[in-house]
Amino acid sequence: LYPEIVFMSFSDKSSSFRWLLYTNTLTMIYNNPLGVGIGQFEFASLPYLGSLFPTLNEWLLFSTPHNEYLHYLSEDGVI
Repeated sequence: LYPEIVFMSFSDKSSSFRWLLYTNTLTMIYNNPLGVGIGQFEFASLPYLGSLFPTLNEWLLFSTPHNEYLHYLSEDGVI
């Protein structure tokens, strides 16, 4: 979306990790403006989480983006 926003860095590892999760979710919303379906964030977000983990496994799946606004926008869509 905006490259300068994606490359922001934080001194705290948790904040940096969460920021990457938010920006990847925003990219997913941008690519799927009508939403991915209710309850489908966990599986629809897998292609977008490659920058968080080099290899994904069943222990690293997120059921929400840890932000209710982003959660509703990603599953229900912008409309």
